[in-house]
Amino acid sequence: GLSHSEVKQAVSKLLACGPGVQEDLYRSWFSRSRQRMPSADQEKLDTLDKVDLTNEEQMELMQEYFGRNLETINFWLSKCVFPNETFQYPQKVTANPWHLADGEVNGFSGTADNRRILPLQVSQVTLPQLQETDGKMLQLILANPQYRQVQRPDWQSVLDMVVP
Repeated sequence: GLSHSEVKQAVSKLLACGPGVQEDLYRSWFSRSRQRMPSADQEKLDTLDKVDLTNEEQMELMQEYFGRNLETINFWLSKCVFPNETFQYPQKVTANPWHLADGEVNGFSGTADNRRILPLQVSQVTLPQLQETDGKMLQLILANPQYRQVQRPDWQSVLDMVVP
């Protein structure tokens, strides 16, 4: 439930709303808590016009009856907690990989085949001592033509490859 100060904060926010909204919301709060109130307390809290934020005795009654009221709790969350906790920036704050490379960038991927997916600001520069790397790898693959072709539906051929 809500604490004394949280109920007071919710009532304060409610009083800042327009008159029609105030009446509708307070009526829903009151109708949900009315069954638990003795008739003397119902008379003290039956309309929002009777509510005085400076009256501590009345605020304690409101905390007792409205502190566990789901309508009051939802109002407090939506008007007092969420606006502060989920503050939205006035403009969109977004970034993607294209924004990450605004300045000079160094990196290493090991291959030259991904240059087409790099942001436009990034240009792939191959060091002179690494220019032969792709060719050497291709030469190694072609020099060792022994390989096994695994037939996809035959799962046992995978086991034959793994376990000699």
